[in-house]
Amino acid sequence: MPFSSCMCRMAIVGAAAGRPPDGSLVTFTFRRRLLIIVFATVVSWLLVWYTHNLVERLRRSNRIANETIAWFWAGIQYPLSFIAGREGLSVCTECGASFPLQSIPEETHISSYCPDCGRITSFVVTSEIPVEQRREVQAMARRLYADLVHRLPYSIIFTDITGYPQIVDGRPVSDQTPIDSLVKYKFRIQALDRVNSPIPISGPAGTELGHLHYGSDPIFREIAWMPVLELGFVVLIGGLMFLFMRGERKHEREMSWVGFARETAHQISTPLSSLMGWLELISENPSIESDAETLEAMRAMKVDVERLEQITQRYAHVGRKPRMEPVQVSGVIWDTVSYFAERPGLVGGVSVEVGRLVDAVVMGNAVLLGWVLENLIKNSVAACSTGDKPGRVEVVCEFPDESRSLVEIQVSDNGRGIPPKEQGKVFKPGFTTRKGGWGIGLPLSKRIVEEYHQGRIQMLSSVQGKGTTFSVVLPVSPEENKPC
Repeated sequence: MPFSSCMCRMAIVGAAAGRPPDGSLVTFTFRRRLLIIVFATVVSWLLVWYTHNLVERLRRSNRIANETIAWFWAGIQYPLSFIAGREGLSVCTECGASFPLQSIPEETHISSYCPDCGRITSFVVTSEIPVEQRREVQAMARRLYADLVHRLPYSIIFTDITGYPQIVDGRPVSDQTPIDSLVKYKFRIQALDRVNSPIPISGPAGTELGHLHYGSDPIFREIAWMPVLELGFVVLIGGLMFLFMRGERKHEREMSWVGFARETAHQISTPLSSLMGWLELISENPSIESDAETLEAMRAMKVDVERLEQITQRYAHVGRKPRMEPVQVSGVIWDTVSYFAERPGLVGGVSVEVGRLVDAVVMGNAVLLGWVLENLIKNSVAACSTGDKPGRVEVVCEFPDESRSLVEIQVSDNGRGIPPKEQGKVFKPGFTTRKGGWGIGLPLSKRIVEEYHQGRIQMLSSVQGKGTTFSVVLPVSPEENKPC
């Protein structure tokens, strides 16, 4: 066997035996990046939890501070009321014992029984704390409380046990307060209670004095939104990263297919060039002119070599933007169907026919459109090869509407059909119903039609035992299209 022929055989066998990359390296890279995303997500969740815990601690701290204010107010109520009630003292002139009086009588000297010395003796009536001093002490305590409340960046309202407002932001509510102001205070109290539950106020003896209603610091309200914002940010970033990783993984898989296709084209081109050289060399031999069988074999070999060259161009186009030019659809159909018709071994007794054709011209790539049509015919032939009845594949080209702005190619067969549960998977990479198939023909055809030619490809119908019909719709060029 000549060395070049051996090279050709080895190259073709190697290309045919090769398989698309299994994606193990891509899968490993994806999993590594996925682990990074999971780690970042866990860290983000920990930050969200810490922020939420910090907000709760601030909330408790704020409540403790307001409870302190409530206790302070409750604590000063008793001494103020005690001072207000201690208007006078009666002092025994015999033993010096003093007794409280609720009011100072007009007489400054009275006679009364002294429980300490056990006698009826004279008492001197005197004022324990002057009225002006008592009022000054009460005013000072209220000013102190008002100054304390005014330093807070939120509202504080004291109410009695009936819920009536007593002090609003450090200012006492008098009996002359207008009704509309009281109504506004009532709504403010309800708004404050929606933010924080009121704090009960109890006196020294445990008696209930009322409630303290308070709001929240604006800075605290901003911080309280942080867990929600962080959570939304984590979800957003996680979603974007997931979409990015999925798109990157898809791109890497596509690039692996592109590399495989280009490597296949490169491997085929070397023995193909050698074959073309050998054919040219043999054709120059004058002795074969008289051998009809050799001439016929040479013609068939040239056609097959040209076919191989066309296949090489197809694989070389993968991953690259193809050159678009006016293409006559009927010519592509005739060339593809004729190739199958002249090689009975490819169709295995299945009849491949051409039905109605229109002379439509589209802007496209003849090599890639022929690839699409070849994939559809191969699938139809394979679907008919296992049936008991004679297999038949028909290719039709028509205008789907009167506007003639689109041209439709239909490839129909009378084969076994596709089960309904699998019909939605026909364009997914890797899906195939043929034994030994790779499941890349229809996905590549879909990409060629929709991404490069701005058309659409779909399965019109498929009935088990009756056959399947695929449709390719392409936009026509502005040139006139006439029926054949």
